[in-house]
Amino acid sequence: QVCSGNSFGEPPRPASPRRLALLVRGESFRSGQGQGDRNDMVTSASWQAQREATQSHVEHVVRPLEECGFKVDIFFATYGHAKSGATKNATNDLFGWYKHPVVSALVVPLERKDLYSQALMYQEAVDLVSNYHKKHRVAYDAIFVIRHDTVFKEAPVDLPNVQWQNMLLAFKELPFYHNRIADVVEWFPWKYANCAVNCGFPGHRGNCLTEEGGEGHLAFMLPGEHNTNTRAEANPLYKLVRGAPHERKAAVLLACGAPFGPEHPRGPNHAGAANLVSTDQAKLTSALAVLGKAFEKHVRVPNNQHVTDEHNKIDVVAHCWAPMPEEAFRQAFQPVAAAFEDIAPLEEAFKAKPGVGHHYWESVAWAYSAKRALDLLKAHEQKTGALYTRVLFLRPETLLLSDIDLDVIMLPASDPAVHGGSDGGTSASYHLAMSRSVAGDFVGLYDHLTWQHPAQSVGWINVFIEEQLKSSIIQDDLVPGVDELSYWKLPSLIKEPCEPAHLARLRAVGFGEREAEGLGLPCPL
Repeated sequence: QVCSGNSFGEPPRPASPRRLALLVRGESFRSGQGQGDRNDMVTSASWQAQREATQSHVEHVVRPLEECGFKVDIFFATYGHAKSGATKNATNDLFGWYKHPVVSALVVPLERKDLYSQALMYQEAVDLVSNYHKKHRVAYDAIFVIRHDTVFKEAPVDLPNVQWQNMLLAFKELPFYHNRIADVVEWFPWKYANCAVNCGFPGHRGNCLTEEGGEGHLAFMLPGEHNTNTRAEANPLYKLVRGAPHERKAAVLLACGAPFGPEHPRGPNHAGAANLVSTDQAKLTSALAVLGKAFEKHVRVPNNQHVTDEHNKIDVVAHCWAPMPEEAFRQAFQPVAAAFEDIAPLEEAFKAKPGVGHHYWESVAWAYSAKRALDLLKAHEQKTGALYTRVLFLRPETLLLSDIDLDVIMLPASDPAVHGGSDGGTSASYHLAMSRSVAGDFVGLYDHLTWQHPAQSVGWINVFIEEQLKSSIIQDDLVPGVDELSYWKLPSLIKEPCEPAHLARLRAVGFGEREAEGLGLPCPL
């Protein structure tokens, strides 16, 4: 042994079979929130992510080492998990996925997790190998230490120009100063095993290993400098269960004001919101097909075009009013969660909000629907473990003729603002984009309507954002009436609807003669 200590003894005899200890440590079934995240409640999403990681350990670590002639003994250290609807026993699943015997394991009870630091977990994980070595008089050619949340992209043994005779770490940490290193993957030839014990958890510092093992005996699997956090930068060896680099998961919340369908005349004898629903189901189905195609073209495609991790593609959550051609709606928008509520019992409550009456009840209904849509999103997050960073509120009857690309209209990091149309938010309910945290406060809009804060005009949304959220609506480039408009108001809102340029954009989203005829649009489509 190069380093002093009693944890590990002499190396294997030359004639002994080649043998390697694979030590898998740390949190398992992580939620994917990022650095500092200790949330490992098992959800269907985290279960799938952990299975992907564990299967990559077998495919890219265990099997290639076996093909090189090593007998691989697996050790793992992790924490217990709360009971979950996603699985009967997460730890048993973890054992089973390796399809190899786990010769020794540490599973810290969930109630003791807060007593453990990374350093303590690392120490007790290495002790597993030491104790097994002493009890069974087994020596290994090397100890390979990896993390449960590491998804390998390729086999480390296939990397070129790796100095396997040295202690190895994945790469130099970016920025490289004070000997910063990536501690996600570690390789200790047996003669350096006591060095791992003496230095303990590296914590992104390679100084101790260099001092213990001697200059020139600490090397790296990959050349250059990289960021350990694969959400910030990709590398060719692995990714962590944290999402792909620069990808932020977005949710589109479809919220309804008036019931879906053509508008009916209003006035003193207005008969009620429920009567706005068209009985012409064929017309509604046709409209939904166009709206769905426009949504696909102008929301899904631009926002998913740079996403490499399937889990980070946008999800749709919808709340709208019944009756609704539900099958056509689901086919158009493909929501992961949706609810269709009867508006009739709520109409009087909407009209009773101060300053509403017959004038602004649809805006109040929309505020209520937005609140309910976020409730559905929260339930979906709890059920699946999905973590959203951005939210786009959109009315399902909004016909989009230009792209809404959140990477373009929002800041890349946490964005405190609310983003809306180019008219300063007057038509803000066409679309409003914001961070997930801001959305949680924004849906307080409905409950905020009191006699002190009546819905006196459409500007009440702007006032709420400015006074209650201490934010503002930042205008983007979408022009209401040109780039986005209410499907049912198309004949009156779109400027010169029979202009060839406008007709081309309508045709591109499946708007044809049948739809034009249904709206009374006199255009040769």
